[in-house]
Amino acid sequence: MSRVRATSLSLILTAMMLIGSAVVPIAQAESTEAPESVLFGVGYEWSNYDNDINALTGISLENILVDVMKAATDSGIELVLAEVTSGSSSVIIEQYDGDSTTWEVNGTSVDLTMSHTDLFVRHGILVDTAVITSWADDRANWDLIYSIDSQQLYTLDVEYVEYIDADGLLYGMDLQLSMNSQQTLEIDFLGEIGGDDATLPFNVQLDAMINYEIDSLTSEVRLGEPSPIHNYVSSDYDEISWECENQEAQYNSLGFEGENNETVKVHDSCDSFTGDYSTNSQYSLSLSGIPAEDIGLEVDELDISIADQFSDNGHFDEDEIELEGWIGFGDFLQDVTIDETGTEVLAVEMYGAPFSITMPSVVAYSTMNAVLGSETSPTMWDAIAEEFEVLDEFTEGDGEGEEEEGTYTCDNGEEIPSHWVNDGFEDCEDGSDEGVDEGEGGEGDTYTCDNGEEIPSHWVNDGEEDCEDGSDEGVDEGEGGDDDTYTCDNGEEIPREYVNNGYEDCEDGSDEGVDEGEGGGEDCYDENEIMEPCDDEGDGPDISERLETIITAFSESTIESTMEAFSGNLEDRLENYEEDLAYVDANARLLWSEELGKCVGFQIIVADEDEYWYTLVGPESDTYGPAPVSISVEYIIGGSTAEGEIILMESEDSLDDLVDESVHDVTDVNDALRGAGVGIPVEEEEEEVVVPENETDDTTIPDEKDDSNESAEDAEKLASEGGFVPFVSPLATIGIIALAGFAISRKRDKPFA
Repeated sequence: MSRVRATSLSLILTAMMLIGSAVVPIAQAESTEAPESVLFGVGYEWSNYDNDINALTGISLENILVDVMKAATDSGIELVLAEVTSGSSSVIIEQYDGDSTTWEVNGTSVDLTMSHTDLFVRHGILVDTAVITSWADDRANWDLIYSIDSQQLYTLDVEYVEYIDADGLLYGMDLQLSMNSQQTLEIDFLGEIGGDDATLPFNVQLDAMINYEIDSLTSEVRLGEPSPIHNYVSSDYDEISWECENQEAQYNSLGFEGENNETVKVHDSCDSFTGDYSTNSQYSLSLSGIPAEDIGLEVDELDISIADQFSDNGHFDEDEIELEGWIGFGDFLQDVTIDETGTEVLAVEMYGAPFSITMPSVVAYSTMNAVLGSETSPTMWDAIAEEFEVLDEFTEGDGEGEEEEGTYTCDNGEEIPSHWVNDGFEDCEDGSDEGVDEGEGGEGDTYTCDNGEEIPSHWVNDGEEDCEDGSDEGVDEGEGGDDDTYTCDNGEEIPREYVNNGYEDCEDGSDEGVDEGEGGGEDCYDENEIMEPCDDEGDGPDISERLETIITAFSESTIESTMEAFSGNLEDRLENYEEDLAYVDANARLLWSEELGKCVGFQIIVADEDEYWYTLVGPESDTYGPAPVSISVEYIIGGSTAEGEIILMESEDSLDDLVDESVHDVTDVNDALRGAGVGIPVEEEEEEVVVPENETDDTTIPDEKDDSNESAEDAEKLASEGGFVPFVSPLATIGIIALAGFAISRKRDKPFA
């Protein structure tokens, strides 16, 4: 088999999306008569992914799916894997010269051409997945169902304008941008595990959503002096680099490097970089159904339900401007067609990305300012980090630790956790938690450096030298008593907690591999987190009797030999696959027209075994013919069709617009889940599938197991007919092996034996 080739196609498609999502102009002062605009792009329907992999590699992912399931069945594991992926991705880039405008520069009126680049990105995907598995022997069993519903949406609209005079000099740049990114995930993990007449049922549900939207982002860059950069973006040179800063010493310089001056470096002065933005964001996370009481916790202690939404508006004015860009050129020339009317231009290889050399950093820094937001209001990223910090404290502490940590009282009387002080965020409403002298809290809260400087005590031995003299690192923190320290074989003393921490803290390395159970027991810590011998009682987590019974049953079951058999069976089946590669080599490049002074396209070329090269994705070329084995990537060129596509894309801002529901047929996935006993309603357009009941024997648990066995046979049949896409088969395999590994590790440790 050749999943490497599948990955290669993914990388090709991803590369096209990333290259496209950069954008494109470059206005040249001495361009000849040209089309009104230069437009190109790519589009892809993700429902074609499996067929494209098959075309390029000769490997059917659907057949691999069936063989994974059969390998499991031959080993005594019932396994059904199903996935349906649908959606589309498209990128269109259009470059054109717009209206003229007049600026007053140093008291002189200057006529400028507005050179535009418009970028449209649309990406929407729906993924429905089902993994159903069951296994049993005389001691232990599982019956598990995993389903996932994932949705992805990404839209981006960019308009970038450069102001260029008749001599090709650049005076400034404007940016307008809007973006919407949304990811939702619904996971259901239900079933039961059992052993020795004990059964642990569960129904874990996870729902997560994150949505970040830039409603409006505008920015402008004004140069201190006109820049000649576009007069040097030319295939006459191998490399062109550009920098723009507001550091006066480096204003406006031009340099050449190389034996033949083939490398150009332009350094400009950026007088200002300002912008305004408006953003909206929201997130939610809900987790329930974990059998917490079986691991010694309260029934709902691991349930999570958090959600919040934010709006932010702000202005930025960069104090330190550091913009830069790079473009490179090759030597190979070819004539390519760039629009539907048959316009041909001579194109040369171009490296970098298909946009003006000034554009990437302007877009990047502008977007960064919008994402980071204003310091006066919290962002979604701050809230999420804070939520999970609270969750860490909740799951790792018992309340007493939080009390010991203490609180900080703001000047307005508000109280916050003490570790929020001087963390770079204003957590007090009055902002009084920043710039605090943390030495005021008393001797217990501070550490005195050897040079007399005071720092917070929790900075001691944190891996960073906070004292100017570095005396806060390597501190013997065990001065309070012998139990706090460990004596190395060479007589050196280190904190007891450093023992067996994976690092050699003693110079002779004697603190690692220490038998700390000499006092009786294994590795345990007291309430002050000092290592001490464990009591014989209470080894391991405080788990329920039924879970202890099940773990013991798995440790004494045949699961280890079953997983070894599954691994061997799978290896034997996959060895039968032989790749039949359509092409043995590939290359991707951008295409630059010296005549138009613009990037005019994108091209993926491939070579067969006879070293004949073809165009797999890209414009018509006088050098490369169309690839005999094609894929479903649509290459878009200028013309009425593309203009209509842009008009359509401008209105596409939801998953309903980007995903054809008639193509996203989840019937097979739902049938498999129903066959396993999941109560999924039958839609009107679906024909209800009745799964016959089988007889059960004493080794099976619930009727669902027999139904899933039947659905496994149906799934294999449907997969062979093209109903399933086996993209998740590695995940399912890993999941089963992980479960087996859990039982095997318990068997080796025998914590309850």
